[in-house]
Amino acid sequence: MNILLLTSEFAPAMGGIGTYAREIAAAASRLGAKVTVVAPDYARQTADDDRSLPFEVVRYSGGLHSMRDMPRKIMLARRGVRGDRYDVVHAADWPFFIPVALSRWRTQARVLMTVHGTEINETQTPLKRMAIRGAGVFGPRTEIIANSGFTETLFRERFAVDPRQISAISLGVSEFWFGGRRTRREIAWPIVCRKTGW
Repeated sequence: MNILLLTSEFAPAMGGIGTYAREIAAAASRLGAKVTVVAPDYARQTADDDRSLPFEVVRYSGGLHSMRDMPRKIMLARRGVRGDRYDVVHAADWPFFIPVALSRWRTQARVLMTVHGTEINETQTPLKRMAIRGAGVFGPRTEIIANSGFTETLFRERFAVDPRQISAISLGVSEFWFGGRRTRREIAWPIVCRKTGW
């Protein structure tokens, strides 16, 4: 299985979506899939960290998402789906929904889009809703993955999409959360050193 995962958040800026993208790519790799993650570079050199991952990371010049980035993300998605024969093309978060939707006719791959609760609320502005509708984001061949039952319900309330296209797949819990407890000093001291240059 050959998977292309596009995300607007990834290490070194790790929030919930960045963690989701990394963990799903790592899990798919452990199951034998060849995974390529397309992620922003945050104007940093990340090559050493990227090489340590069990999947390929292709960086694009960028940081936190802005609507001004949309034309560049559309081109990234188009180049991505043409770059290899993928079985799955997965938009891990809403900034790649429109780019992937506009590229879906260039590939025979399954098209997945993961929705997160905060993003569903974020996409309710008239301009974003118009762009999503105009691009046919949740149209044919698109499978929507909600990260919880609550998110699935929220998505159904906000978007008129065929219920057969939507699946709720609860998030897993990383082994990180099962590690030993650390003291506040162990956690805070590296942050203080990094900020002060020690």
